Amino acid sequence: MDEIEAFAQRVKDGEYCDGWGWDDTIHEERDWGDESWAEEIDEFFLQTRSLLLQGDYKLAEDAFRRLFDILEMG
Repeated sequence: MDEIEAFAQRVKDGEYCDGWGWDDTIHEERDWGDESWAEEIDEFFLQTRSLLLQGDYKLAEDAFRRLFDILEMG
């Protein structure tokens, strides 16, 4: 969970965002940045799935909830 919390803090701090502006393709404002966060969160989801399959249900639930909270950050 500590690694997930550290990841959440990096997302919150805008570490993966290089700026904000209009996107002509989607006709909305959005943030610009690198997509390396996607690989990181994918790995956390895989690790959390392993916890679930190993029967560590409470930790898996907590981790899944936190990961989905991170996704809601945008």
